[in-house]
Amino acid sequence: NVISVAPGMALKNDGTVISWGNPWIGNYSTLPPPGLSNVISIASGGDTFGALKSDGKVIQWGDNTYRQRDIPWGLQNSTVTSIAMGGNNTIALKSDGTVVTWGSLYSPQPAIPSSVTNVVAVAAGTQHYLALKADGSVIAWGNNGAGQTNVPVGLSNVVSIAAGGNSSMALKSDGTISVWGDNYYGETNIPPGLSNVVAVTTGQNQCYALINTAAGTNTPEPSPTPTPVPSATPAPSPTNSQTIALAPVSSRIFDPSPFWINASASSGLPVELTVVSGPATITGNKVSLTGIGTVVIAANQPGNRDYLPAPQVTNSFSVTKASQNISFPPIVPLTPTNAPFPLFATASSGLPVSYSSSDPSVLSVSGNTATINGWGTAVITATQEGNVGYAPASPVSKTVTIGVPQSITPFGTIPTVNYALKRKVIIAIPTSSSGEPVTVTVKSGPATISGNTVTLTGRGTVVLAANQAGNSQYLPAPEKTISFIVK
Repeated sequence: NVISVAPGMALKNDGTVISWGNPWIGNYSTLPPPGLSNVISIASGGDTFGALKSDGKVIQWGDNTYRQRDIPWGLQNSTVTSIAMGGNNTIALKSDGTVVTWGSLYSPQPAIPSSVTNVVAVAAGTQHYLALKADGSVIAWGNNGAGQTNVPVGLSNVVSIAAGGNSSMALKSDGTISVWGDNYYGETNIPPGLSNVVAVTTGQNQCYALINTAAGTNTPEPSPTPTPVPSATPAPSPTNSQTIALAPVSSRIFDPSPFWINASASSGLPVELTVVSGPATITGNKVSLTGIGTVVIAANQPGNRDYLPAPQVTNSFSVTKASQNISFPPIVPLTPTNAPFPLFATASSGLPVSYSSSDPSVLSVSGNTATINGWGTAVITATQEGNVGYAPASPVSKTVTIGVPQSITPFGTIPTVNYALKRKVIIAIPTSSSGEPVTVTVKSGPATISGNTVTLTGRGTVVLAANQAGNSQYLPAPEKTISFIVK
């Protein structure tokens, strides 16, 4: 029941629209807005779609990177009679014969010439516009890098126009055409003797003409005198039966990405799929889940003059919640002088993560920003409670210590010791910048230590280590070491 098409979309005789292609362009869906109806014409350009409704209002959806969907304020208060779309731009013809343009032409929208009045048709190229006036003349404006706005001198009696990437096309009332602009791909090379043209259109780098091969001229033939038609004998009722094969769907874990169901009729006629019940929607044979539960899909084929309606076939499957997990990178020790800082936990589901602090007097959290309020240790916990399709994630916690850095002074030099002559060595204990006591231990080698006295227990290399563990105010100090030889 399709009555009109444009790239990636079709208009049905009930005033509804179907569009297809990549289901998402950036953050924009290529599917028509829910409930779109009473459409009388359609247009598309790039990854953007447009529909003109019977009340003269324009609806657009899809990509809006170049503001090609930003319909001018006030346009919807006037009646639009026609629309055309280029790569990332739109032109609308109003009932008063004036036009409005919006979107991107790789530069600010060009000013509409004052002569663009009494317009009866419009066309949009990638970077230019055409307007057909009621007197059969054509006006072009916009980018002219390939001469696409250089309307041929004397062009008149035009009945239809089209605009390609960088070319322009006009159909005259005598069935001949005129093409101007870019000819890199031979767009302006009109085939010799081309005549009896009844319609024209363009692609990005191509021009097309529909010709009446049965006519000697483009002059319409007079309508024949109607001949009485005897009463028709009712067509015989269909007698052929048909069946539907509907592919089963296994139980699924919730995923918002669409998936496809295969269905076919033994007659070869198209099968219509609908959601009888459950958390899902379906367009054509593409199913999108909206929650958890049991989904029932029905397949129908109503038959035609040759085939009886097929018995309905149904298929059901269950949808369960998907699991998710949280990734939370470590948080480095901080001091009270640090500015508020962001938290970077993420959920595998893509859902937003919430944070809480075990001690807001040390570290408070608002949204995903943490603010230091004092000394001490706080635990930051990241949670994601799930939604209609995802189960809650296991919380992930990170411990944060708030304190002042400190350092330890180096050891004094310890010369080589003769084990046969000396069994004890007195050392100077290093100090910390915080003033807190430093602990010295034997990290390795033949020795023990008590206070500042190192007792040697054999020959070899002795390594001493100095540490300050920090407290509620100071962070642990980096360790200092020294080694000496006992021979």
